[in-house]
Amino acid sequence: MGNSILEMIMGRLGGDALRKLGQQAGTDEAEAQQGLSAAVPLLLGAMERNAGDTDGAASLTGALERDHDGSILDNVGGFLDAPEQGNGAGILQHVLGDKRTGVEEKLAEKTGLASGSLGKLLEMAAPLVMGALGRRQREGGIGMEQLSQFLGGQREESESSAGLLGMVSGLLDADKDGDVLDDIAGLTGKLFGK
Repeated sequence: MGNSILEMIMGRLGGDALRKLGQQAGTDEAEAQQGLSAAVPLLLGAMERNAGDTDGAASLTGALERDHDGSILDNVGGFLDAPEQGNGAGILQHVLGDKRTGVEEKLAEKTGLASGSLGKLLEMAAPLVMGALGRRQREGGIGMEQLSQFLGGQREESESSAGLLGMVSGLLDADKDGDVLDDIAGLTGKLFGK
């Protein structure tokens, strides 16, 4: 098992699972892998921003404890047979809010993948990222106070191993003012709320 969340997820995507991921997203295995390599650091970056204040961190910690124990990683193939059960769209709504379409379009430009395929990949990646985070939280005892810092480290590791260093900040800073927080403002209060 790799050190980064991205490696943890990729390690569970043996041949058949990666093929299924591609089929569900309407693309091939190579593009699915490329899209996932971009989607995971993006999601980690958005979660890092949201966990940057106490309310967001508490909300994310609660969601991990309540709904994401990591068991999804033990049956990735089963999850990919019915990915809608992972509520990826709901997770993305909490993490990206009304920025989702813009983020997907920019990610499509960066990767060369169709934004429709990327949207589906993001929806499948979100529950996997939450599962991996939940597992890490249980194994490593990552508390609410360390969550944002941990997510930042994971984002950097994932960006680095995918060869995308610095991509996430550029994508999440939609108005190019250098402050990503204002672009995802207003989400932290309701982050991952049921």
